[in-house]
Amino acid sequence: MLLLNFSLMLTVGSQCLRGNVMQERVWDGFPVHENGIYQNVPIGRYHNDPKLFTLPSVSKSIMKLLFKQHGGSPKKFWGHWKQNPKSKPIQSTKPLEFGKAAHALLLGDVTGEEFLQNFELRPEEFKNYTTKAARDWREGVLESGRSPVTPDDLEMIVDMSEELGRNPEVAQLNMLDGRTERTMVAIHEPTGLMLRTRPDVTIRDGLYSDLKTTASLEEGFLRRQIKDTGIYLQAGKIRLMCEILGIPFEAFVLVFVLKDDICDSAVLRLEDNDIEQGYELALEGLFLIRSCLENNHWPGAEPFNAGGTCVGMNDWASRQIDTEIKTLRALRVGSPLGVAANDTAKLEGIA
Repeated sequence: MLLLNFSLMLTVGSQCLRGNVMQERVWDGFPVHENGIYQNVPIGRYHNDPKLFTLPSVSKSIMKLLFKQHGGSPKKFWGHWKQNPKSKPIQSTKPLEFGKAAHALLLGDVTGEEFLQNFELRPEEFKNYTTKAARDWREGVLESGRSPVTPDDLEMIVDMSEELGRNPEVAQLNMLDGRTERTMVAIHEPTGLMLRTRPDVTIRDGLYSDLKTTASLEEGFLRRQIKDTGIYLQAGKIRLMCEILGIPFEAFVLVFVLKDDICDSAVLRLEDNDIEQGYELALEGLFLIRSCLENNHWPGAEPFNAGGTCVGMNDWASRQIDTEIKTLRALRVGSPLGVAANDTAKLEGIA
């Protein structure tokens, strides 16, 4: 992660991007069939309707399931990909639901009406989900395609909004007033697959921003998050899509907001090497998907890169056990019980 030189980024970026802008279009309500940047695509349809796109489409969230680095495999990818008529939905988590609600309220041009279409505030009578009535309410909300939000969550999101409003770096780059959650679509011609993504904010052409809620702003934690949540893959995929669309890609900026009683925030630019790795992995992922489609074969997890068929402990664990065996043996030999056992062994040998 790199600290931003905001003045330099704004000056150089504006010079580099002149005359190389792709016009956005308003979604016309019909299935998307060509490259472009679309406004007003409903988020529910984007995530859940495979018929929204005329070609098999791949987002970062589903692509991540391909790769061993993320606990995935082609079989796991196919099991959750909506192109599979027997696919199973990816189970949501409480942190993920909170993050979705935070995005909906923190990003600049999302209206309250749109929030109510996707979320529902938990009634004050339910303090948790331990009662049957509370669980029934939650299930009803989920079945309707919306997500439950607690009053405490809503209060924290308001605090986060105020924190971002105080952050001068957020204001300097105009991060919360850019173009929010536009749908980018790019067809990768060699594989015939459609890449899709919704950058949180397009600050301007070529400069993209992603808003992340986080449990810590400690550097090591954030570095792990970049890998574990696939931030690098998201950035690399956007760079690949910009290349296909013929538009510039300058940088990927992360806005981390601390989920804590005392909110805090940090603005960081993702390192170029991380973006490059995400680009290369996304490219290989597309070719892997195409190969699996053509062969109608989706391999499962392969624990060993060399394809071995035996498994054992790692060297460190083996050494630890060896040490314990030697320690116990030394104690046994040096004890009365150990001496008796040795004497018995000698007598049995004579007999």
